[in-house]
Amino acid sequence: MKKVTFMIGNGFDINSGLKSTYLASYKGYTEQESATENIAKFKKIIKNDMETWADFEMQMAQYAKEFDKEEYFIECVLDYIVYLENYLQSEENLFLSKMEKDVAIGSAVAKELKDSITNFYEGLAAPKDIRQIETVLGRRTDTITYSIICFNYTKVLDEIAKKAFDSNFAGALHELGRIIHIHGTLDSDVVLGLDNEEQLDVPFELTSDGRRVFIKPAFNEEFDDERQMSAEMAIETSDVLCVYGLELGESDLRWRNAIKNWLLKDKKHHLVFYRYVYSGKQYRLAQEKLADEERFKKEIIHLLFGVDLNENDAYSFREQIHIPVGINIFNIKDALEKGGQLAQKKEELKDRLHK
Repeated sequence: MKKVTFMIGNGFDINSGLKSTYLASYKGYTEQESATENIAKFKKIIKNDMETWADFEMQMAQYAKEFDKEEYFIECVLDYIVYLENYLQSEENLFLSKMEKDVAIGSAVAKELKDSITNFYEGLAAPKDIRQIETVLGRRTDTITYSIICFNYTKVLDEIAKKAFDSNFAGALHELGRIIHIHGTLDSDVVLGLDNEEQLDVPFELTSDGRRVFIKPAFNEEFDDERQMSAEMAIETSDVLCVYGLELGESDLRWRNAIKNWLLKDKKHHLVFYRYVYSGKQYRLAQEKLADEERFKKEIIHLLFGVDLNENDAYSFREQIHIPVGINIFNIKDALEKGGQLAQKKEELKDRLHK
């Protein structure tokens, strides 16, 4: 049995039509009544420069220096988390109401997810790279188990996956493993913040309360250490990793290191990394595809290994890293629309038959 693990970020929810960015939440948050003067001041800072706060976690790490007491810092972070939970819940509910409106819509969305997961590498620029991954996976003969490490708080992915795999859409050679929400869900265990305490430079002593609020691994270790271990094990035991809609910035340093170590462990390990600027781009020539793929490979190698990697070592990872260009997966919003059009045609036909 072969194993593929997807690491899926907010790009998935965005591609499903959710307004799930931090920026999208700020207007409502900053206009909401504040419980304290400290929170009111915090909201004013965000409102006056929302674009700077596009990445809440890293910007909050910078703004934390302005607090002279840890309790004020905690108060603001928790206030935003509560709002974010409610905001994203409304976005999730809106999506699910659309998906469940008609059987045709749910089927179209489930098919798009199934096709995306089972054919995730077909957008690679070179046919030889596609054959390389098919050889590793034994695609036509071996059962493939797909696990998902989800960095999103919503369960949009989970609900679609139930339809896509529980109905056996995927076929006998495809099994859905566990979906691990590494940063929690909207059920009350949302965790945001940094990867480690060294990334937070504050004028106050960071207590266990502060670490639980803004250091992701600290919260996971106390709340549910099993999900972190399960995610690490999923990566370690995979034959292929696929990263989608995930920036893997400084706040997710742990996962960058996990991917790096996994690549170093075995030359047969392959990483497929989607970046929308390339997967959503239209190309005329194969040469253009290969040029962009090479350009982004260098970015990924630098992201994972930093400046310590010499040119020869960097070159050796080119065969393990693959960048889909000119084709995207998880086009859930488009599937919603197509399913809706089909449902409308069915209703129109039904009306005509009853006249």
